[in-house]
Amino acid sequence: MELAITSTSMKLRDRAPVVFRGEDNWCFEQIRSIGYDGVELHIHDSSQLDRKQLKEELDQFGLSLTSIGTGSAYGKDRVFLSSEDADVRQAAIERIKGHILTASDYPHAVVIIGLIKGKVSDCESRESYFANLIPALRECAEEAGKYQVYLGLEVINRYESDVINTVKEGLEFLEMVGSPWLQLHLDTYHMNIEESDIKKSAEPKATSLYQLSTKIFLMVSLNAAYFLISLLINIFVYYAFLINTEKYYFPEYFHYFLTL
Repeated sequence: MELAITSTSMKLRDRAPVVFRGEDNWCFEQIRSIGYDGVELHIHDSSQLDRKQLKEELDQFGLSLTSIGTGSAYGKDRVFLSSEDADVRQAAIERIKGHILTASDYPHAVVIIGLIKGKVSDCESRESYFANLIPALRECAEEAGKYQVYLGLEVINRYESDVINTVKEGLEFLEMVGSPWLQLHLDTYHMNIEESDIKKSAEPKATSLYQLSTKIFLMVSLNAAYFLISLLINIFVYYAFLINTEKYYFPEYFHYFLTL
């Protein structure tokens, strides 16, 4: 189990859920100094990245890259996987493929599919949204499989996304795409808004859609009630690859719950 925290060298809005901001080398030094194992790095475009330098800087501080945040492609460039414009869709696919290549240098790095999937309101209809998104994600997942990199489908609350808002909807969508390289990325912030029973939604036996091969990538946010953190960590510890945080707190907080 790895504990990671968010970081970026991009300029983002103040309320964006990224803790450390600035030059990567400075951020990584701070992250290691407070005891984290890894970094969820938000990258705008991997084709503009010096991958060798990134690896050297992470190695310098004994950190791993646990996941790549991809949402700025949508927020800054309006590049997304469900676009009605084939050129925009292809640009989004290439953006994800670049992130897959970046992630392939690390044992368990996940490429997050969140806002880059787009919204239904960006398309002519719900039907066209899925007709555009599913083939695009299948192409991305096929590329991910070549490098044995997982894509993490982020389940986002209704106030930020108009589609795939709950764990159940996320699992149903995984079935539609049908690739073992696309799995779930869950965030307690969104779950606290959308799930009527977070414990039940997270348990493997809660739905027949869960399979033994299902992998969960967990983002913990203190916006969720304190007791939920303990609850979720004790559920996910058995089948989660990593726990990321987008709030500033010390690793001892997690270790306390992991020893309960």
